[in-house]
Amino acid sequence: MFDLATRRKINKGFSDGFTRAVEIVVTPVLLGFLGSLVDGWLGTRPGFTIGFAAFGVCGIFAKLWLGYDRDMQIEEAAVPAGRPTGRTANAAPAPVDMRLDPGIGATRPHEGTA
Repeated sequence: MFDLATRRKINKGFSDGFTRAVEIVVTPVLLGFLGSLVDGWLGTRPGFTIGFAAFGVCGIFAKLWLGYDRDMQIEEAAVPAGRPTGRTANAAPAPVDMRLDPGIGATRPHEGTA
């Protein structure tokens, strides 16, 4: 059915995804709870609760963004030199002019005209 290496990769992917999902949920909740304790101590409800939870959301977003960027740089470094990468690999083709050709009377693409 599956070889052991493939099964390991699949399980690692599930594990990484679950870890990130828990991290996304638990970090803001814990920081919000900590903010709630600070609010109770200072009597400033709900300022620190909202502030700490927002800080947790922003921190997780930055962590995931930077981790993804690092992983993609590693993957791009492994690509052979002659193969296009990044935005140029998926660039849209040049626009085609679909004006009427007066000589033929039908629409026909004209390449290179503006």
